[in-house]
Amino acid sequence: MNILIVDDNPTNLKLLRVSLEAEGHQAIEAADGVEALAVLEREKVDAIISDILMPNMDGFRLCQEIRKAQKHRHLPFIVYTSTYTSHEDVKLAETIGADKYLTKPATIESLLKAVNDAAAESKARQGRTPEDETDVLKQYSAAVVNKLEEKNIELKESMGALERAHDRFVELNSDLERRVAERSAELENANRGLQKKNHEIQNFYHTLSHELKTPLTSTREFIALVADGVAGALNESQTEYLGLAIEGCDQLTVCINDLLDATRLETGKMAIQLKAGSLGQVVKRVLAGLKSAAAEKMISIQEEVAEGLVNNALKFTPSHGQVGVRVRASTRHPKLLEVSVSDTGRGIAKDQLELIFDRLYQIKDGDAATEQGVGLGLYLCRELVGLHGGEIRVESELGKGSTFTFTIPEPGTVKRPQVLVIEDDPQMSACIQRVLQEGGFEVLTASNGEEGLQLLEECDPMVAIIDLQMPGLDGADVLKEIRQRYGELPVIIHTGDPEGELMTRALEFSPFTVLAKPCPPERLLETVRRLKGQADTQFWIRQRLEGRPELVS
Repeated sequence: MNILIVDDNPTNLKLLRVSLEAEGHQAIEAADGVEALAVLEREKVDAIISDILMPNMDGFRLCQEIRKAQKHRHLPFIVYTSTYTSHEDVKLAETIGADKYLTKPATIESLLKAVNDAAAESKARQGRTPEDETDVLKQYSAAVVNKLEEKNIELKESMGALERAHDRFVELNSDLERRVAERSAELENANRGLQKKNHEIQNFYHTLSHELKTPLTSTREFIALVADGVAGALNESQTEYLGLAIEGCDQLTVCINDLLDATRLETGKMAIQLKAGSLGQVVKRVLAGLKSAAAEKMISIQEEVAEGLVNNALKFTPSHGQVGVRVRASTRHPKLLEVSVSDTGRGIAKDQLELIFDRLYQIKDGDAATEQGVGLGLYLCRELVGLHGGEIRVESELGKGSTFTFTIPEPGTVKRPQVLVIEDDPQMSACIQRVLQEGGFEVLTASNGEEGLQLLEECDPMVAIIDLQMPGLDGADVLKEIRQRYGELPVIIHTGDPEGELMTRALEFSPFTVLAKPCPPERLLETVRRLKGQADTQFWIRQRLEGRPELVS
């Protein structure tokens, strides 16, 4: 049997077609009444299953048109709907000439039974006079009006629900914005407090170190004079005790110097001046100065910059052990030099390898020798290597020893630190470029946010200066992208509207500082230098050679 199925829902059409074909029938599809009438003109159809609510021509009109056509008026017609289900709808369908009326969803058995019953009833309908068309149209119009009224009521209810949901959403969003604003204010206050405390701690370190160093130096010198017999002859015990006092003064001097260096590093006040020289000769001078310390523990040093690393190796290597120092071209990056310091000491546990370069971190294993100092030695080694544009790593195995390796660029490969300036005003951009170039920086310029982000992909600036008001991607959006892609890259917001909406958005992504236009050139240069110094101690810059090896090629 060829069955025409009429429905504007493709899923319903597919389900019906598959079910009918599984029972051995041929299914023909149409999306509405107009398309169904066209199918009837070109295809042989034995029965029709039709939905009612469809565009162009609904099921009621389709049934009416079929019953009016002499050629098709006897075809079995089954109404199959989920919308028109009232008693009046069923009565209208019967009046128009539908043979059966089924409500979705129905089983395939129910559909086929309805088709067979309708086929039988269609024979009995032959010769029957059609219903008066005027009466049918009245019933049809009434049914359509009723359905429209029902849909209108449903629509109003839905609109009411949407309005209530919208009001609730606005209320929740307002509450969320309020809470976010309160939390942001709390975080900003906490951040300012932490910055203030950090500044106070750094000042304390510097003051304490400075105030201790002068009297400590005098104390050591006077002890040395006494130990040398300047104040009179000494017995063996007195000489031993004074020697221990001098040793204690030397250890304390190292700690104070470490504190001073750490403070200068973290405040950007420690600068390096690169000079051409032989790395091998530097290593030889370092080892020469440490041979006496090695001899005291009967440790042999094998030569195959890093005074701190060799000191560390001597500290953790037991008597009669070995410390090896090797200088060579890096196997990972041809344009880098590599220095390795290995020892036969106790080794480091895996869970501590990521922590040993942290400031003030000390390995606790019950050995007094490991707790000497203040935990700044390896931290300073890492930071100083970073200042040279290199990186440091460690490999270790408990009970066998450790190998510390750092890499630095070959002579001639070290470039001036780069600063990225994103500014759409050509005159302002040129002014900033001139100031920074005279201050010893290489300056990259971009006239909009998109161009600036592209430069960040290609280059490795130490600091970025960003205007806020720019066409296209504004400064706040650029800062957001920088935080997502490059983490803690130091960013200076340079704006003429520090109180505007863009500034509020930018503050959500933690710029390092804000400079209001017009900014005095000396202040701009001082700020960039300070941030550049701080950037040298940031984790992201220490990892740039490993994460972006193309930058050292």
